[in-house]
Amino acid sequence: MAHVSLPELSRDLLLLLLWGPVVAWAAAIYAVSSQSLPASVGGIPDWMTHGAAYLVLCVFVCRALAGGIRALPIRGVMLSVAAGTLNKKGDEYHQSFVPERQSEVADVAKDFLGAVVGGWLYSRVAPGGELRREAGKE
Repeated sequence: MAHVSLPELSRDLLLLLLWGPVVAWAAAIYAVSSQSLPASVGGIPDWMTHGAAYLVLCVFVCRALAGGIRALPIRGVMLSVAAGTLNKKGDEYHQSFVPERQSEVADVAKDFLGAVVGGWLYSRVAPGGELRREAGKE
């Protein structure tokens, strides 16, 4: 597989590759929350599904802000967590209008924690991130 550096890509294609997954994942979350009674996820606890959804969203936002899979300063990670949390607050408001659904502060907390874990994981494993630097010290 040939390596293509990001500067060689057109600006539009680069934006699509970086932000497309963010938009697609946020749309998927919105689609699921639009259902009156979303399908059970095989006995997986609610806190895990909430956390996992926003962990993935935060990783996608970190990747987009970093311009690819590379280190992101802590302020970028914090911005990713904030963006995920704001997205969730909007989603909870939206759910208040969906029949048989309600808006819950506990869900925002679960998703915030998932986003925090996603940001932490991204900062640990991205090339040039903390985990990569620590492994190089050995």
